[in-house]
Amino acid sequence: MGGIPVDIILFALLAAFLVLRLRSKLGDRSGHEGDPQPGFGRKKADPSDNDNVIALPDRKTTDADPADRLPQNIDDSSPVGAGLTRIAIADGSFSADGFLEGARAAFEMIVGAFANSDTKTLKPLLSDDLFESFSSAIEARREAGERIEEQVIGINRTDILEAQLNDSVARITVEIESEQVNVTYDTAGEVLDGDPNKVVKLVDVWSFERDLKSSDPTWQLVDTAAPE
Repeated sequence: MGGIPVDIILFALLAAFLVLRLRSKLGDRSGHEGDPQPGFGRKKADPSDNDNVIALPDRKTTDADPADRLPQNIDDSSPVGAGLTRIAIADGSFSADGFLEGARAAFEMIVGAFANSDTKTLKPLLSDDLFESFSSAIEARREAGERIEEQVIGINRTDILEAQLNDSVARITVEIESEQVNVTYDTAGEVLDGDPNKVVKLVDVWSFERDLKSSDPTWQLVDTAAPE
């Protein structure tokens, strides 16, 4: 993995299985099947605004060929490669490897914040529409008296599916496959969904956007979809 650029530090990511109308848009399951859960999470994210940034090594703007900052398995003449090349040209510190590394780290942080009802951490990381959906799901969970416990066992892969640059706004869609233990409990502590002793495989597709002209390094989650 190459060096991680300083401005690829923060991503807004989806905590899947929010509410019934969101569940159909989220990742496919294999392993334990049951009624969809309202959410899944990882470790608790610190709600401090400063700690919402994933610290990465500093790196100055690079003079390297933009194609050198693409994943080795992506042809720079393909639609994905061409999109990433345009982004790399517009942002000299961008690298696809750094983006994916940050995505994996933020994946755990953001879904952890959702699982722990940490809206303060979630707010700057999501588009306004998705933050409203997350907040509604958290409130519904609270009113139902439900509690979720989640653990990410590992992230198997992260693949870039699409990359675009519209004016100064970069948009990258990533598919992430992870293995997790997901459990939802009711008010009495009884299991409503999941199995505390079973690992399930999840696949999520997320689209992130960032205005490359902005000094804000945050990549916000703007859309989610089920894998095709």
